[in-house]
Amino acid sequence: MGHDCLTQRLSLACAALATVIGCQQTSPHQTAQGDASSGWTTDAAPPAAGSITYRYEWSVDGLRRDADGMSWSVDTDLGYTVSIHRGTVISSAVQLTQCAEEDGTLGRLWRATFGLGSARAGHSAENNPAALTVGVAEDLLRLTDVEGGTVGSLTERFCGAHYLVSPGERDTRRLPADVQMVDRSLYLEGAWRAPGSSEIVPFTVDTSMSWGMLASLYPPGSFEQRDAQMEVDPALAGVLVVVHRRAGKMFDGVDFQAVGEGELSTRVLSSFFRAAEIGVVSQATASP
Repeated sequence: MGHDCLTQRLSLACAALATVIGCQQTSPHQTAQGDASSGWTTDAAPPAAGSITYRYEWSVDGLRRDADGMSWSVDTDLGYTVSIHRGTVISSAVQLTQCAEEDGTLGRLWRATFGLGSARAGHSAENNPAALTVGVAEDLLRLTDVEGGTVGSLTERFCGAHYLVSPGERDTRRLPADVQMVDRSLYLEGAWRAPGSSEIVPFTVDTSMSWGMLASLYPPGSFEQRDAQMEVDPALAGVLVVVHRRAGKMFDGVDFQAVGEGELSTRVLSSFFRAAEIGVVSQATASP
């Protein structure tokens, strides 16, 4: 299937799913921020042929860490200074999607999009053998890169990728001891200071909202650049998929003074995903 058809199909999928959860899908020639590609790279290598390895990685450009390591702060595009003292996000599912057309109902679309079948303990869902649906709790203070897992015995070509944040479950990996993340998707404790103000305003984001992104496939640092769009065949060459988030952009576009307390979670999740990219490295394209 052609790349333009895939982009159109992902857009339709996202529009349908937006009635159920938050969903974002950007267009070629744009990054998630709508500007030039962030140009990031990864040090990880793809696995052996027949397999896909998933990783969650962070960029910390622009962050200022306190000397004691107990918080970090960043200046946003709207001029706010935001400090984070504690936080966890549940990266609950990630998958590549087959190039073949999917049919039909919203139920099939949901399963095809996020692979939320019977998979647990790191195994892929029955409807998509490339889906990894065991969640990982990521510490938003430490911002440590995490390997999500590897799936194997794959024989199809893949043209798209999906990433989902949703509430933690009891088998979610790396659950924190200090915050209950079962049935929560995002928890943040921090403070903000408005441009030109000396007042420091504490805030908390505590939500069970789900939010996802749909994307075509691009190499790291070339997200949503049409001339870099790609397909992969893990049977021929192992594939590495990196979900890359720019922590320094995580609050861009959030007008803390203007949003109500109930709206803040939605705004922060939306900004979190605008700061996310998915990069794919194949054995066939990796540098020696």
